[in-house]
Amino acid sequence: IRWEVDNVSKLTSELRYSPLTFIADLPWSVAVRRRSWLGKPFFSCNIYCNDESDCYKWRVHHKSTVVLINRENPAMNVLGEMKSMVFKKGAHGAGHQLIPFEYLLEEKYGFIKDDKIIVEGRITITNIEGVPPALKYNFDEPCPGWENIVLNIEGKKINVRKQYLSDRSPYFAALFNGDFVERNQKEIEMKEVSYEEFIELLLVVYPSLQPITFDSYRFVLALADRFMIKFATSVAELYLIKTKKLSTSAKLLLADQYRLEVLKRQCLNSFEFPSDIKALENTVEFSQYSSDMNSSLFKRILELMR
Repeated sequence: IRWEVDNVSKLTSELRYSPLTFIADLPWSVAVRRRSWLGKPFFSCNIYCNDESDCYKWRVHHKSTVVLINRENPAMNVLGEMKSMVFKKGAHGAGHQLIPFEYLLEEKYGFIKDDKIIVEGRITITNIEGVPPALKYNFDEPCPGWENIVLNIEGKKINVRKQYLSDRSPYFAALFNGDFVERNQKEIEMKEVSYEEFIELLLVVYPSLQPITFDSYRFVLALADRFMIKFATSVAELYLIKTKKLSTSAKLLLADQYRLEVLKRQCLNSFEFPSDIKALENTVEFSQYSSDMNSSLFKRILELMR
């Protein structure tokens, strides 16, 4: 995993994660932060695997290294080795304090440029236990034994099962079977949608065990809302309920935008004092809340004051 981290000078003790990379059908990421060690602020770099899974049976044996890249001289790269590690539920990450933070911010040392650094996670997997192989779908070819239809997105053809998608989406049910010109077409062009993102949506809808991730939740929610796929919305909502990578203020905004009532109730119930809700005014999300959300927040304040 190679990741260019920006706004390095603004790193805090809160972990900042790289985009996910799937290795051996498991999600891996690198995370960085500023961390106090021996009374001084250090730059910390960790590797995480499958950190949001609820399964207790999986094990990944690996040998890994986190690397802070020196832009001027590769011989000056800073390495943190992790030998014979086992990641599992509850112990899914490890890392090193690589360098004093003050050194990291000095361009003369060769690590930072324009407030950006490059880190790597070099991962060698030696054994995996308790991880079922992911189901693979080939949308390039029709599914035998089913009525198929081709969706043309960005000039690329996606073969889908007509009835399967209709059963899960009133939008596609109307498109395929309603009084529209597309009803009798073998190929339908879909506009204003990304091919890669639509494939991700299909993998959530199809029984492929494809998880929602920090990289995909936002566009899955948007596409599920656009195409009226309630199942995908529910899967994304469950991810948002469980994840610790998003603030409560961000979750409330998503709940507001996509009418996620279970997520909304969980967030509201997490407030223990009126001051917790008052603190939302300092977040970037607060000004985007609807009047309905503001009303719900006010009602929660009244509940806490009783």
